Amino acid sequence: KHVEKVCEICDKYGMKPEVWADMFLHYKDEIRVPENLVLRAWEYDATDGSYYTNLVNDCKTISNKVTFGGTAQRFYGYVPLNGYAEPIYSAAIKGLEGYTDDFCLTLWGDDGSECSVNAMWYSMLRVGNQAHNEVLNEVELDKLALCITGYKMEELLAMDLPNYVFEGPMKKPVNVSKYMLFSDVFMGLAEKTENPIYVQYFKQHGKRLKKLSKRKAPCAYLYRVFA
Repeated sequence: KHVEKVCEICDKYGMKPEVWADMFLHYKDEIRVPENLVLRAWEYDATDGSYYTNLVNDCKTISNKVTFGGTAQRFYGYVPLNGYAEPIYSAAIKGLEGYTDDFCLTLWGDDGSECSVNAMWYSMLRVGNQAHNEVLNEVELDKLALCITGYKMEELLAMDLPNYVFEGPMKKPVNVSKYMLFSDVFMGLAEKTENPIYVQYFKQHGKRLKKLSKRKAPCAYLYRVFA
């Protein structure tokens, strides 16, 4: 009744209501979706394209107006997780091709919106390019990144480095840069996970980030913060 009333008011004033789809999917056998309501499906961790295809198809069993929302993993602390997010939003774009033409890249600001939106340019450029069928090659994408931020794509990805205290890709979200910084000396929770090997990574990454911060560019301040 509440949804129907809100949609009725929106219709009266020429507005287009939209809602996250999960609550509707949970009660799909008990509710009716108003015709002017758009359902936005979402998922922030799956790396299998078929998952996204099935999710949108599930939504389409209760509504013919279905869109999608993915994310670039901005919400784990001061440092972005662009590298971790890439196989996730890449799988989503591939899995949704032909099923919806509306892909919203969310940049949620949980816990005080600590991570700058400007730390997400790597993901935003990747998503925009892939969603338009890879219209730019890597050289052209670098030129665009340089024009906007003053840094190439690989350099933008380096903003992730404070959380990389290991070799290889990040297989699950890691925000060591935050929980080590805010470790409560009385609780000692972070000390349970710390490892002397972290030091060599922090030194190595710190040097690279400091070097990148020397450039006269709009995003240079972020490298100073992360360094």
